[in-house]
Amino acid sequence: MFIRNSIKKIGLFAAAGLCIVLGSCSEENLDTPPGGNPDAAGLSGLIHMASPEDYTSENHIIMLQDDEPESIFLDPAQRSFDSRRPVQVSVTGNRELQLRAYSPRRIRDLKVWASIEGYPDEFLLARFDIVPPFLEFRTAIPFVSADKEYTTAAGKTILILKNPHLGPDDLSLRIECEDPYYKKFAAIKTTWSISFSNFEYPNHPYWLAMNPAHCREAVAMSLNMAYLFSTQEYQDSLRVNDRRFIDNALNALSAETLLSQSLTRPSFAWGTLHIQGGLGGGGTLGLQDVCFLGHYADDVSDNMALFHEFGHGMGYGHGMGYGHGSNTVISESGGKYSWRQMCQSIYLRQSLAKELPVYSRRFMHSRRNHYDQWSDNRLAYFGAAGRYYRGRHVIEDPELDELDGGLSGGTDFLATDNGGDTGDALRFRLDYATAGVAQRDYAPRDIYVYGDLLYVANDMRPADYSLDVFDLSTGSPKLLKRITAWKDPQSGADVTLGKPTGIFRSYDKIYLSGSGSRVYVFDAETYECLNFLTPAGGAFSVAVGEGVVYSILDAVRAMPEHLVTSQHIGNVPTLATSAKWSRSEDNTLARDHRGEVYAVVNGPRKIMRMDRSLLMSGRLDIARELTFDHAPQGVCFADDGRMFVSFGNASSVRFARVDPESGEVLEDLTKIGDIEFKNPQKCLIRRNTLFVVDRLPDFCVYAIPLKDLE
Repeated sequence: MFIRNSIKKIGLFAAAGLCIVLGSCSEENLDTPPGGNPDAAGLSGLIHMASPEDYTSENHIIMLQDDEPESIFLDPAQRSFDSRRPVQVSVTGNRELQLRAYSPRRIRDLKVWASIEGYPDEFLLARFDIVPPFLEFRTAIPFVSADKEYTTAAGKTILILKNPHLGPDDLSLRIECEDPYYKKFAAIKTTWSISFSNFEYPNHPYWLAMNPAHCREAVAMSLNMAYLFSTQEYQDSLRVNDRRFIDNALNALSAETLLSQSLTRPSFAWGTLHIQGGLGGGGTLGLQDVCFLGHYADDVSDNMALFHEFGHGMGYGHGMGYGHGSNTVISESGGKYSWRQMCQSIYLRQSLAKELPVYSRRFMHSRRNHYDQWSDNRLAYFGAAGRYYRGRHVIEDPELDELDGGLSGGTDFLATDNGGDTGDALRFRLDYATAGVAQRDYAPRDIYVYGDLLYVANDMRPADYSLDVFDLSTGSPKLLKRITAWKDPQSGADVTLGKPTGIFRSYDKIYLSGSGSRVYVFDAETYECLNFLTPAGGAFSVAVGEGVVYSILDAVRAMPEHLVTSQHIGNVPTLATSAKWSRSEDNTLARDHRGEVYAVVNGPRKIMRMDRSLLMSGRLDIARELTFDHAPQGVCFADDGRMFVSFGNASSVRFARVDPESGEVLEDLTKIGDIEFKNPQKCLIRRNTLFVVDRLPDFCVYAIPLKDLE
């Protein structure tokens, strides 16, 4: 959990839904004045929250955060709201101004006007340049303790005399805000009062304990439904389908009846279930974990259960019409159009048009947050549902980019590690003799060079698989360490190295793919196994660029590098997956000096540069695709943009410089000086040196200064 006593960046306000706890105050210390009054010593009484620094632990908390106890978030007296007025202002019994914002989005330039009996003019009591999501704010009303001056709507200055006996009913408050997002609330016509409940948990087999994360998402769904039902589009859709929908007794329903029922449903409480779908009726609206996450258009865009259960709350059940033509809210029996389907379609369209108040999963990133802030408590919130899914649609928006850093990865992602790429060019031939093993026991499969260290994955035979580390500081490789087994970081059991197929280093971690269909992660200093990644189906090759760990099997999968820590053993999420190709151990990955990652796919004879621009929507697309006459085995890039491709022994041109735009062979480099490649596989350019793994006839690694290719 992050705890901040002051907020340094406005961007964090927008990200409050990401479970960043802004301030560490409790309900009790909110009673402590002052706060937000920059001129407390003078006559001006305006409460002005003009900057992030004005929010302190003395005057605010963020509601519905992960550490908020049930005694607070399940108490309707402390956590409930009217769907028409999600921002609440009041005077407390302690003569404080209190503001609560049941909003997953920040609100700009909100003003609180006040009027007191005996004073003819309304005056500006408070101004909030930014209201953070889920803000609960309290501060002493300045004129309780001293005479204070205020400005009226007409621009006059009036003096409000000290009133130590001010009561909650003595001050009338009104909110004014021109923020387009806030103005959506003014259009809401529903009369719902919304709260949260554990219902019959743990004494009922269906219910689960409600958590603050569920509550935050329930606020978003409540605002979205309330807004949708209040729109002209919804009313027009009902009228187009007038008397098309039927009740439990199969009587036709008028548009006006359904409109009234959806707008005037009595108060209800949200709950959480472990059964598929949900439970609804009366004052209950319970949904399964995944339903709290998937309703967004840029998630899986499945809001069926939401409208299904809301319809039960309007009084419609499965009833006698089920299976016999009922098409109100619970069935499409006989292929007939349902009210539920109508609402689902409107919800999707208004999400994509950014009309709904909370139209994107990125406002709260509940799926992403499931992993960013790791704790046993949070693991119980969404379980497997918390994993990122490929969004059905992509929603791009500058406000969202400001909040999370953008769809390409966001502010949490690490920069590409180009370190360890300095030093004199090298020239050597690394074979079994240099490696210090018998000829029959050595076959380099993949390599990586980081500074004065060369990492080699050796895949000759099961009894002799190894990860070898060589010292290059003298210009010739000297074996430092051979890893054949380690302690599993999760179970503590001894693990024997399976067939290693890929090797990469970024920052202080070594990534080894292939063994046990995993990517094992080692400390680059101690060689202790820290973690393992489990991309679906396994991993034949691994590369790291722009803060993302990529693996390939039949598809490329992307995992966030910053989450590869000892706290996330075996549980680093797959954020995005490419299209699938034929599964092959010859499918490999490579990275250029800019951090761009390339997939070398053997079957269709392609090299593809991956496009990570929509990574956080679950998409890993192809930015550029080159197709060759023969299956490529490896690719590497010089800093000046030259592209080199190895083709194994399937062609007379076994290694070549190719045009990075067309894939045309520009220069046959099968023979460089006195070196002739027989079966070149993986290749790499580091330290102004071309490294090539040649697997015939003797299995070796060549190091060739790049100047030899000029």
